Amino acid sequence: MSVNPVGEVEGTALDVPVGRDSAERLCLIRVWRIIWIPAKRGPSKGVNRRKSAAALTLVEAIVTIVVLLIAVLGAMGFRYYCTLDARKADLQVTAGRLGLLLLESWKSMGGLSASDPDNNYDPENLAVNPELQIFSGSGPSTPVEFTSFGSYEIVDAGGAHYYARLSYKDEIADELRILNVQVVWQRGDDTGVGQVVRLTTYVNY
Repeated sequence: MSVNPVGEVEGTALDVPVGRDSAERLCLIRVWRIIWIPAKRGPSKGVNRRKSAAALTLVEAIVTIVVLLIAVLGAMGFRYYCTLDARKADLQVTAGRLGLLLLESWKSMGGLSASDPDNNYDPENLAVNPELQIFSGSGPSTPVEFTSFGSYEIVDAGGAHYYARLSYKDEIADELRILNVQVVWQRGDDTGVGQVVRLTTYVNY
């Protein structure tokens, strides 16, 4: 009595007789199906997928590093220029305040000129605060048609240097006088070239 079991290899039915030889053949067929067919078809899609995923992860890491580097450099540059602009604005505001202080104090004295006999106005007396130093120095050039009253160097609490020039012009003799104050900072040379604040007012005398 014999039984003819059926085995399938690549979709083909084979009659395999029962017995020791048939059992060995069946094992060989199964081993062949396990080893030979996958080797013939090439590496599995799962391996390719894992390699692709690993490569994609490396690219993403490089892109992330580049983006972060650009962001950090941009933030550092933004902070630097913000600090620089704030410093420039602070210098300009201080120069404007110093010019206004000189002009108003001069005006309060009637806008007297250096040639007036009762002139007792001296900007150096304004340095009542020990953090503010005012003393005679080279200031910006005198405007055309104006007469120089004096030039001064001013040092604020932060150590910044400003250079001021006071000048005047008689618009109407013995009636109206124009007072002019120029304050320079970031002076480029001894002529007083630099950032300038100009303030003008009128006074009757």
